[in-house]
Amino acid sequence: MVYTKTEREYLTADIFLPPAGAKDIPCMVLLHGGGWKFGNADAYNEWGIALAERGICAMSINYRVSTPSYAGWPGALDDVEAATGFLVSRAHEWDLDPYSMGFMGDSSGAHLAFMATVRHEYSSHKIRLIVGAYGVYDVGAWGEYAAKKWTQQPNVVINLLGKPLQDSKAFEEASPYYVIDRALNDNPLLNPEIMLLWGEQDNFVPCASQSAPFAKKLKETTRLRVETIALPDAAHLWFPRDITSGEINELDRYPLSVVAPKVLEFITGVFSKPRFTHPNYAGGYENSAAFRRTRFKESDPLKSIYGYRPERDGSLG
Repeated sequence: MVYTKTEREYLTADIFLPPAGAKDIPCMVLLHGGGWKFGNADAYNEWGIALAERGICAMSINYRVSTPSYAGWPGALDDVEAATGFLVSRAHEWDLDPYSMGFMGDSSGAHLAFMATVRHEYSSHKIRLIVGAYGVYDVGAWGEYAAKKWTQQPNVVINLLGKPLQDSKAFEEASPYYVIDRALNDNPLLNPEIMLLWGEQDNFVPCASQSAPFAKKLKETTRLRVETIALPDAAHLWFPRDITSGEINELDRYPLSVVAPKVLEFITGVFSKPRFTHPNYAGGYENSAAFRRTRFKESDPLKSIYGYRPERDGSLG
């Protein structure tokens, strides 16, 4: 289905729906990797089917990609937001629950998943979980690594932002590692549960400079629940279909035979919990002092759900 259009193209997505009759269906947006410069929604076919079989709507999207003459940032992030908006627009028709959404992505797709989450203001939906496989979480650091490793190729992160690596501020603003603390401080509603996966033999997106330090930072927060899976013998390109070879990585083939059951259990477990609570807070995060200080926008559906009354100076009634 076409879910949005850019100044250059129509963007499509593959939609996987549970059997007819399901109600209040949670949703996952699936984001392929490919260094922000190539890739296809087909990479997540097996995951889409597996999620739909478990009562979850999956939407695997094609987002805009970057070239040396076309910087895809922040356009690719806009495309991810357009995908969540598309699901919200279909919520009544397909019996979806827009307040039970999640992201799943690998490599550059994992990067987009986190950036879309921290940018999100929860006006019409709620991101409850993120699954990120061998992601790029410090864009500048990976750009420097790529510049040394692939000297004869255009640098993919320079293509993405359209800026030189020396512009460290721009790369930090596009990196989950650097923006997560500010996002948590600015948005009391930001509390997705997180699963990070990586292979310790990955020499494409090295875990030592990406997944491992990002996982450490996330675990140091007092708000987020984080699970990690580190595979000592795995490298890169094993989470969805291998987009460079066309080979199908079926979910019953190693390492997915080990990983997939844990990922699916994590996703279904999160969606089985009450929508507006978080396990790190007794009685739910919405009962915490930080939440009570939240000022909802006039159009925010959460305002009516929690009984926000401006005349009572932000208290919950």
